[in-house]
Amino acid sequence: DLEDGSAGGNDAARVEADWVQGVVLYPTGVHEGGGENPVVVALLGANHPNPFNPRTTISFDLPRATEVSLAVYDLQGRLVRVLLESTRFTAGSHQRIWDGRDGHGQTAASGIYFYQFTAGRESWAGKLTMLN
Repeated sequence: DLEDGSAGGNDAARVEADWVQGVVLYPTGVHEGGGENPVVVALLGANHPNPFNPRTTISFDLPRATEVSLAVYDLQGRLVRVLLESTRFTAGSHQRIWDGRDGHGQTAASGIYFYQFTAGRESWAGKLTMLN
């Protein structure tokens, strides 16, 4: 059960100020800039609710159009579900809902999970806690 909510473009400074309270980011990638493909600086919000049952929303803001990937992993690093795979999004606010199911449609077990969010060449991870 995936949904996308979009809003118009945002001024990066205003977006950053709005998100300071809820941002939980763990950088996982190498950042390179310049040239014809400058880095896309995305803002990733903490998922809400967290802990959750049975659904949680992962929100993100993009300053310009870019490809986004989002996947959920268990504590052992095994892929649980791909929510987005190199999906092009416009600039603005977006969200994805994880319904607590794995890639086969089965309800995942209670526990801690991690999501990896990639926008352009930047990558972050966040922690999810599912309670059944």
